[in-house]
Amino acid sequence: MKPASLGACLLCAILLIAACQADAPAASALHATADSLMCAVSPDSALRLLQAHDGETGQWPRRQRMRHELLRAKAMNKAYVDFTTDSVMRQVADYYDRHGTPNERMEAHYLLGCVYRDLGEAPRAIDSYLDAVNCADTTAADCDYWLMASVYGQMAVIYRHQLLLSYEIEAHRKAGHYDLLDGDTLSSMFQQKKVASAYIIQNKCDSARLILNTVIRFYKEMGYEQEALLASTMLMHIYEERPERADELKRLIEEYDSKSDDFDENHELHSTKRLFYRYKGKWFENIGQLDSAEFYYRKMYYNGMLITAQNSMFEGLLSVFKKRHQADSIAKYAQLYCAVNDSSIAIKDGEVTAQLVASYKYNSIQKESNRNAEAAHQANLRFLLSTFLLLALIAITFSLVQHYKKQRQLQKAKYMASLAERTKLRNELDILNAKDYDGIIARKEKEIEYLNETIAEHNNLYRNVMLNDKLSTFENSEIVRIFNEKSDFRKGCPNITNDEWGELLSEFRKDMPAAYSLLKCLSPLQLYVCILLLLNYDESIIAILRRTKPQTINTAKKRANEKLFNINDAASLSSNLKSALTS
Repeated sequence: MKPASLGACLLCAILLIAACQADAPAASALHATADSLMCAVSPDSALRLLQAHDGETGQWPRRQRMRHELLRAKAMNKAYVDFTTDSVMRQVADYYDRHGTPNERMEAHYLLGCVYRDLGEAPRAIDSYLDAVNCADTTAADCDYWLMASVYGQMAVIYRHQLLLSYEIEAHRKAGHYDLLDGDTLSSMFQQKKVASAYIIQNKCDSARLILNTVIRFYKEMGYEQEALLASTMLMHIYEERPERADELKRLIEEYDSKSDDFDENHELHSTKRLFYRYKGKWFENIGQLDSAEFYYRKMYYNGMLITAQNSMFEGLLSVFKKRHQADSIAKYAQLYCAVNDSSIAIKDGEVTAQLVASYKYNSIQKESNRNAEAAHQANLRFLLSTFLLLALIAITFSLVQHYKKQRQLQKAKYMASLAERTKLRNELDILNAKDYDGIIARKEKEIEYLNETIAEHNNLYRNVMLNDKLSTFENSEIVRIFNEKSDFRKGCPNITNDEWGELLSEFRKDMPAAYSLLKCLSPLQLYVCILLLLNYDESIIAILRRTKPQTINTAKKRANEKLFNINDAASLSSNLKSALTS
């Protein structure tokens, strides 16, 4: 690509990114407004607001698009709008898994679970809810405990539909626990009431009764009279088959009958609340007032009554007619009761079958997902192998090119050296041809004289050390005596001050100027190491005096030896220094 074309592409990319970023503040304001509407219990308005801007999201950065989809799913869930596909929320969950905070990841997986809940895929919903709670950071100060409670509450609903009551109870308890952490005691009591309901189904009525009494007492203390009355209907269910609780059952029935707001102006209950008539009918039946019992059992009926709800009604009527010994009515209601009971069982069997089908579908999806993951893994391996081979080929090619260039340079240097040597030989040949032997001899003598001067200068460098330096004077100086005394570890750990180090260097410079001139090219540490080696200090003692590691001293010795004597080791430095003094 030409430089001009490349520059144009980069400019377009920068402008596109800038345009997207320009839309980000507007999107953020929109999302903040929608979130506020949902917090104000207006999810319908939030959903309409978000849907009105769906066509603009294509111009937004990916972060804003994912935020938009997350809030739209949140609004749909709060507005009870069923989800019809999981494709978008799976993308959202994947995005927040890589880029989101713990709370954002938890919310994304929670909403994905709600999608699967609406699609009837209970196992996948549970998996997503479990993923959500695993994303939470409960140690963080900003952990969203309300959302944690919501996740466990949804899990409990699914467990109830699958009759996994032990799991349901555990989920309700965890939901109540996080409600308390969120400061919502009322919701925590609601979860406790749900636990009691599950205990009743398990026929653990004593446990349920203890929980319900606690819940009712809390509602009354907090002024929630209607919630207390509603919870008392569950106690009625427990007490209806217990004659010893007849007085308590009567009190609960009379209290509900006189104080509940569920009755209309004609003192009639809505169809969803008519199970209360069963408890009232049962109480009349237990005290022998069969006419009143029959009246209230029949009062349970309403148009469009579900088969499962008719079960309790026909059971009560059958019980009344048995006590009256009315054979024709017994036969009639026994048949009706059996038909309704069989239908209820069939419905429940259908639900269980549906759950099995959902599990089978989920397992099939999991297998397909595993196959896809394996295929993706193999593709990644092939890509990595291809990339490795390509990089290896590039490296080999580069190495060959560099080797070729180096050989060309060597050949060129050899060629130039050969030209220079040939020129020199030709000049010498010319001199010989001219029979200028005196000139040749004079030139060679001049070269030898130059070499002799160089060698003499080199020898004099070390000879001057011997001639000018006074090692014995330095060894007997006061500062060296202080160093020797402090290096005696029997008198305690040595503590040499900076002033004393400076005084040692000054004394060395005064007593051994030539040696100092030789060593002054070294670093401070290397210089001190050489001075102490001349004083016959061991490497370990030098390390202690310098308050450093022996390895550091060894490295300093090696570098000093290389600088001074062109020898790349540490062991011979001491002997080389002393040889220089005595040569």
